[in-house]
Amino acid sequence: MATRAEWAERVDRWARSGLSAEKFARREGYKPKQLYWWRWKLRAEGPSQPAPLRSTEAPRFLPVHVVADAAPSNASPSSRRRSPRSAWRSRR
Repeated sequence: MATRAEWAERVDRWARSGLSAEKFARREGYKPKQLYWWRWKLRAEGPSQPAPLRSTEAPRFLPVHVVADAAPSNASPSSRRRSPRSAWRSRR
C-alpha cells in the first residue's frame, strides 16, 4: 500500500506530465479514480508538513534571561486600585 508521500509524488508527476488521468494511470499501473481521489485529499489537507527528523542528538535549549518587573517597587498593596466586589459576580 502506498503512503501519503508516495501518492503526493504520483499526483505531482501526473500534474507535470500534462497527461489525462486515464493515460497517466494506465501508464503507471493504477486507476484514474485513485489519482482524482488523492488529488482531492491532498488539496483538502493543505500543504504537507515534513515529518520530524529522528535524531540521536540531544535537544537544544535557548538561553533565557530573566529581567526585573517594570512595576515600581515602592507601591504598597493598599495603594493599588481594586475592582468592586460586584464586578466579580456574574450578572443575571
